[in-house]
Amino acid sequence: MLVAENLIANGVSHWYEPALRCGNHTLFPDFLANTVFGKVLVEVSGFRSPRTWIRLLEKLRLYLSYKAADRILVVHLEQDRETALKVARQLGSLVKMIPISDMGDLIHTVTSSKDSLGNVRIISIAQALQACRRMSGKRFHWYQLIQKVPKGRMGCYSGPLWPLTGRH
Repeated sequence: MLVAENLIANGVSHWYEPALRCGNHTLFPDFLANTVFGKVLVEVSGFRSPRTWIRLLEKLRLYLSYKAADRILVVHLEQDRETALKVARQLGSLVKMIPISDMGDLIHTVTSSKDSLGNVRIISIAQALQACRRMSGKRFHWYQLIQKVPKGRMGCYSGPLWPLTGRH
């Protein structure tokens, strides 16, 4: 919810849990944004279990092998910093790990390739919770946003899944 509210507050057009076809797999990243710098995929890891990190690593490898995005970002809990760094070392520079406390870095990475943050509006967890309550829950809120984004603007396959063949 915190990631979504920060994307919304900064005018980042995105899809919430879009279906991506990677070979024989259908994956559902938490967010997919289409920016001037290309496709940015965001996974949020709000878990501490080593088993779920292993599954996330497998998912990230699929995204990479099928070139699912130009940038892949993983937002993680502060407590998972060491695990996130281990995963990042296995994947190299193609995947960036961002602590959940650094929404400025997330928005900057999604929206630009420069080192300066520029004009970024940061939404706190309290503000995100308040917006979510006003909209009767995150899914309703994000669904409403997604419905307002024209399909052509996102560059999406118009069928039920966005197929990724590895040739993109």
